[in-house]
Amino acid sequence: MTVVIAVACENGSVVMGGDSFCGDEEVLNLCKADKVYKVGPVGVGICGWVRSEQIFERTLREQIPDKKQITAEWLRNDLTDLIHDAMKEHGIMNDKDGVHEMKESEYLLAFDGTIYHFDEDFSLWDSRRRVSAIGSGRKFAYGAVAALLKDVEGKPTTHDAIRIVSVALEVCADWSPWVSPPFKVIEIAPDTTQPNYE
Repeated sequence: MTVVIAVACENGSVVMGGDSFCGDEEVLNLCKADKVYKVGPVGVGICGWVRSEQIFERTLREQIPDKKQITAEWLRNDLTDLIHDAMKEHGIMNDKDGVHEMKESEYLLAFDGTIYHFDEDFSLWDSRRRVSAIGSGRKFAYGAVAALLKDVEGKPTTHDAIRIVSVALEVCADWSPWVSPPFKVIEIAPDTTQPNYE
């Protein structure tokens, strides 16, 4: 019950934005914690069960600063295993016929110009499309972003992407009862220097 939108830009950066909805069918509340943030060179967008989000963020903040070099392979293999183990340790998973799944959660990760979906089954995958969205407002997000991208040839500039994500978040709030401002939009720059995060 939220929306997070990410758009890949021509310069290798990713622009990501999220809303502040927190509630249920009866109560609209606004969470103070950001649904989009950065940990080192990795951008994160969160959606779902709050306890899962807390364990996910804690695992990222514990693991990424210790890495001298983040790679796509490390994200796909080691990080997904570390998050799986952390969720299992804290009882934040279901077992459906031997398949482990997080409780009602999904995430977007952005790294080095690529947007990754981290799904409930602990799979990490990236799309050939330059736009990704999660949350109950994602259908509105995809429609708004697709319409706004009609005026942009190729991949958008960072300036274009910030405008597109900002307008799409407003459209989502207009049409979805599960999306509410205030919004936060961030840029995740490409990882060109491979800094030491110790």
